[in-house]
Amino acid sequence: MAKRIVLFVSALAVGLAAYVGVARYQASKNTPEAAMASFMEDLAAGEAIKTYERFSDRYAAQYKQSAWQEFVRSVQGLQSPVLSSQAAIRDQFNTYAGYSNPQRFTYATQVEGRQFWVSAVILKQDKTWKIDDFRGSYE
Repeated sequence: MAKRIVLFVSALAVGLAAYVGVARYQASKNTPEAAMASFMEDLAAGEAIKTYERFSDRYAAQYKQSAWQEFVRSVQGLQSPVLSSQAAIRDQFNTYAGYSNPQRFTYATQVEGRQFWVSAVILKQDKTWKIDDFRGSYE
């Protein structure tokens, strides 16, 4: 009987450790940095629909999918975006009220040999990181 209890407790401990390990791994993938890097990789690959699906509800309501597709076509050839800065947004005007930990990312890249800057805000909506603002400009 004691042997069964020891086996049960051991199996329970191993199962719990595995569960905690998987949960930590998934949490490490659900970061603003990982979400933004994935978004920029898809943008560089010309994935207009995939990137549009990562817009927050509020931003998608302001930006038609067809306009976004046109923008993505216009920056075709976007080369290896490099993160220039990341900062938490100190939201004194409550622009992001109700959202968790909004972050602003700035990337430097090139489009057809011209310097191109990207600034984007990402925030957590329904446990998923979403793009809530996106601006691109040539230097």
